[in-house]
Amino acid sequence: MGTTVHGLHPWDELTRVSKLQGPRYAAFAFIGADAPDLLALEEDDVLVCNASEGAIRNGVTNPHALKEFSDRGVQLYSCGSLHAKILAVRNSAVLGSANASRSSSLSLEAVVVSNERKFISDARRLVKEAIEAGTEIDDEYLTTAATWTPDDHHRPPEIVGVTTPPAREDVFIPESGGRYWLAVEWHEEYSDEEDAVAKSMRRSKDARELKTRFTLDTYLVSCAGSSLH
Repeated sequence: MGTTVHGLHPWDELTRVSKLQGPRYAAFAFIGADAPDLLALEEDDVLVCNASEGAIRNGVTNPHALKEFSDRGVQLYSCGSLHAKILAVRNSAVLGSANASRSSSLSLEAVVVSNERKFISDARRLVKEAIEAGTEIDDEYLTTAATWTPDDHHRPPEIVGVTTPPAREDVFIPESGGRYWLAVEWHEEYSDEEDAVAKSMRRSKDARELKTRFTLDTYLVSCAGSSLH
């Protein structure tokens, strides 16, 4: 494989690497509620993050996610000045911009993945240096940290890629769960040929994966002054 770059949504690759043979050394500045689903860390693996009181009160690190990692047997450390995102396993390592959170998985991120020995060694060394700059997280700390979790009376600041998904103005497909209408000025019916094309579009591979969330249909657009439809 050598060294490759993955983006702009690299979490599939990050999760894949996290499932490779350990031991696993991970350093992610911020840990979201769904981080245990993104990172396949287990017993004797290591995770260092910013689990300071400020990070938890501001909603950028989730203590319940840390508790789940702890229950798996992951060794946890907190470094308040950490901003790096690193994952090193036995035969691969990843460095990039992505925090371990759903918000980051929806943001435009990039990571470098390599199986070169020096790259892996350097990545592991950086995680160990972050550990040395921080402190171990024990069960007592996690219990106290759970009381710092923001509630409805304290909303954390919205930081794109950290605590909130990016804006969706550029996404043309609506979220599932609601009903949507599109008003179309209709001038004529499909011809037999156009009807065949419409049916082909609705049965296409691209449309197939959307049918579980949306009812799909086609419509004819008539452009004034043009023969295009």
